[in-house]
Amino acid sequence: MAYSNEGAQLLSPLLDAAAGEPIQDYAFVGSSAAGMDHTRLHLDGKGHAWTYADAETNTRDLARLGLLISTRERRAAPDRQ
Repeated sequence: MAYSNEGAQLLSPLLDAAAGEPIQDYAFVGSSAAGMDHTRLHLDGKGHAWTYADAETNTRDLARLGLLISTRERRAAPDRQ
């Protein structure tokens, strides 16, 4: 098996369909709720989010993402230390 950017990009319209809206809009709402106001996804010529590369963010938003992930992991497995 080999990685392919084109194959990963095929996820974008599938994620759009699953979310019921463009994935970049869905991700924006989630990231805004987490206080990540300087994060965005790049779009291809058809308006689909790049799902293989180049999310644009800053260090503060990246730290917020790390905190969000670690908080969710602790909630999912409270007995782990």
